[in-house]
Amino acid sequence: MDNYDIVVEASGFKKAHAVAVRLDVDATLRQDFKLEVGTFQEVMTVSTDTQMVQTDNVTSGEVISSKLIDALPISGRDFTNLLRIQAGVTEVQGSSTLYWAQHGLNSDFTSVSVNGSRTELVSYLVDGISDNDQYFSTANNIPSSGAIEEFKVQNGLYSAEYGQGSAQVNVAIKNGANQFHGSVYDYLQNDVFDLQNPMNVYDKVVYGIPLPRKNSLKQNQYGFNLGGPLWIPKLYNGHNKTFFFYAYEAGRRRSSGTASALVPTAAERTGDFSD
Repeated sequence: MDNYDIVVEASGFKKAHAVAVRLDVDATLRQDFKLEVGTFQEVMTVSTDTQMVQTDNVTSGEVISSKLIDALPISGRDFTNLLRIQAGVTEVQGSSTLYWAQHGLNSDFTSVSVNGSRTELVSYLVDGISDNDQYFSTANNIPSSGAIEEFKVQNGLYSAEYGQGSAQVNVAIKNGANQFHGSVYDYLQNDVFDLQNPMNVYDKVVYGIPLPRKNSLKQNQYGFNLGGPLWIPKLYNGHNKTFFFYAYEAGRRRSSGTASALVPTAAERTGDFSD
């Protein structure tokens, strides 16, 4: 979400000034001003709370901010996991989850149905650009959590500018400003913090299988982001006019698990299949 200061002025009237007006992604902002007759030196400041209900359209949806994305323990730092906390959204087993929509280090990804529709009917937009896979309509590219300013899920009566899908996931990427800002992070998962695997313990105690009490897991998801004015010494100064934002993320996982298999008995290995 972004906050804006809005100034309205006209010759012969007092200047009107609205401070810190909040504008969410894909929201219509209404801010009324009443200009009074006065001199140029007089300023009228309008301080209002952000409207909680969209009165200019009938779109229903919820905005998730970057602060909430950073604060929640999301598997693989994948924002699509947060679709499941929206109203009208249910998890669907199978579908695109198992085959063509794997999400990197996100081991908790599942397809979702919005208001009972098919999972392929969720449309993804990143800064207004379609992000749908051309074959299965899943999200084609998942921005890193550190690059997302906010996103909104619209699940009913959105405007005709959205051309497909029963639900719209509208992602807004962070942008640069007049000052340089950035962050460096490393999200760690390690079996040191995990509980014992009860199946491993059972197999070891009951069947004598030499299994570790915990499955090995060491996962790092690291990256950085940086934004600010475009500034090239002695060539170009982009303050107040040209900005950039860059984000990079990578990950590494080292894990182990257990599996069972049928093997021949001692008699079968000698050719005796009588049992």
